[in-house]
Amino acid sequence: MMNTLLNLLFGWKELAVTTNEQVYYKIKDQLAANHIKHQTNIVDPQSMNGKRGTQLGHHHQKMYYIYVKKAAYDAAVHFIHQ
Repeated sequence: MMNTLLNLLFGWKELAVTTNEQVYYKIKDQLAANHIKHQTNIVDPQSMNGKRGTQLGHHHQKMYYIYVKKAAYDAAVHFIHQ
C-alpha cells in the first residue's frame, strides 16, 4: 500500500504484475533495451513470516511488480507488446 502511494506521488505507474519470473525478466530486458527508466518490487510471501501482510493461501509464489514513469507508460506498453 505504501509503495503504491509513493509511486503515485513521485510519478510512477504500475506497468505489470506477474508471478512468472521469466516474464518479469523479459519485460525488464525490453524496457532496458528501449532506455525506459523503470523500477521493480518483488514480494515473497515466505519472507513475510511474522511480518504484517497477507499470505495468499498456501501459495508461496513471488509477486513481481514493474513500474515506469507515467510519461513513459504508453511507450512501455508498446514495447512490451511487440
